[in-house]
Amino acid sequence: MPTILNHLTVLKPPKDTVSWVSVGLLLQNFRYAIFSHKNALIMRKLLFVVLLLLVGSSALFAQRTSKIEIYFQRYHTEQDLKNIQEELAVMGVRISYNRAEFDEQGRLLALGISVDCNDGFTGEAYLKPIPETNQFGFIRDYRSGAAQPFVIGNLSELKAKE
Repeated sequence: MPTILNHLTVLKPPKDTVSWVSVGLLLQNFRYAIFSHKNALIMRKLLFVVLLLLVGSSALFAQRTSKIEIYFQRYHTEQDLKNIQEELAVMGVRISYNRAEFDEQGRLLALGISVDCNDGFTGEAYLKPIPETNQFGFIRDYRSGAAQPFVIGNLSELKAKE
């Protein structure tokens, strides 16, 4: 019967990713070790630590993005705005809407936004009418050395520079 260490050397997931198949095989081998090893309590603790690290590292990776770009367009509905707000909340960014106006079909006519990135970057903007293209919204660039770490409002000039 191969040892756990033999399986760890055989399983080589791609760089910077975790293969769920390899995690499954690793956990299966840990389960075998837990029930067959004399020090079952130590192995259970080790399994708990490994699972905690896997879950914790994936959660941290999922929440930290290098750049957030949000654009509001004419076709957005009230439900779209709520979905954007929920997605940003998961990333630690608070956005609130004020002076939102919709047409008879429920599409966006005008919008005021207030953004708080919870790291010192905040801003407000308002636009009427809302364009059909990516011109109005905000950008939060978390990369070190970013030329503009936070921009809000009419982004058409910024897009023209890029």
